[in-house]
Amino acid sequence: TNDPHSATSQFFINRVDNAALDKSATSAGYAVFGKVIRGMDVVDAIAKVETTTKGMYKDVPATPITVTKAYVKTDAGEEKAAEEKAAEKKASGAAEKKATEKKASDN
Repeated sequence: TNDPHSATSQFFINRVDNAALDKSATSAGYAVFGKVIRGMDVVDAIAKVETTTKGMYKDVPATPITVTKAYVKTDAGEEKAAEEKAAEKKASGAAEKKATEKKASDN
């Protein structure tokens, strides 16, 4: 779109420099507002997904990709992300332990 205020909830993760997204005489350009600090392996996996063209859009994932979690790093944000990751790991470990105990009791 040529409307510089058309952005809603879409964002891009650029793995290379995309000069076409820079401000120019004919384009308002796009703002860079963050960087991947952890999880680049996920970004690399997404980059390998088969793409197609849908309408005027090129390189659209053939199968939709959903980002289920993302964190905004702030001074406290890094701590919170680490706490949440630890809580998830603990919950996962508890679920595995329970499943193992059930399996043992079934035998």
